[in-house]
Amino acid sequence: MVLTVLGSGTSQVAGALVSVAIAVALAVLVSLAVRREQFAARLGRRAATIVRRMRSSVDPESWVRSSTGFQQHIVADYHRAFPRSLVALSAMVLSDACVLLLAMRFVGVPAEAVPAYEVIGVFFLAYPLTLPPMMGLGIYDVVLLGAFMEVGGDALEPELVAALTVWRAVTILGPVVLGGIVALVWRRRLGGGTGDTP
Repeated sequence: MVLTVLGSGTSQVAGALVSVAIAVALAVLVSLAVRREQFAARLGRRAATIVRRMRSSVDPESWVRSSTGFQQHIVADYHRAFPRSLVALSAMVLSDACVLLLAMRFVGVPAEAVPAYEVIGVFFLAYPLTLPPMMGLGIYDVVLLGAFMEVGGDALEPELVAALTVWRAVTILGPVVLGGIVALVWRRRLGGGTGDTP
């Protein structure tokens, strides 16, 4: 909607509308699966039948039991937890997009060439491509690069590649390094406090 109001390209607007439609369809599907045990069982059986065509060892009844078990496990907290999870996910994606925006400004991509609303809008639009391992490393980056070059022009390619590299380093390597440091500090404190090395 932001891209539409602020006059983004037709392709981004069309993609945004398709993404919204898919998101609504998935939300409805999940809601139906959570609220009705029969729907969860039917969904599990249908998925198992499709997968069984490629892998004969799949047991549809096992998938049905897993689907209904999952449904019974989450049904109690679904109404309270689902909206909260959507808000938390949106905040996480927005913060990630802001890191990319800062990286773009840091390497010299001007706001006139690629406005902040384009960066954040395209980031949200392409976010489903982070489903593959390593947050869609490579796939997501190429789509973002192409979209930003369409907005700002081909002359910005070196700066955009640099910004995407900085963003990936911060968002993928940063948490790994910080997590390693925290784990080392925690192990030393735990070992020092008890006199034992864990």
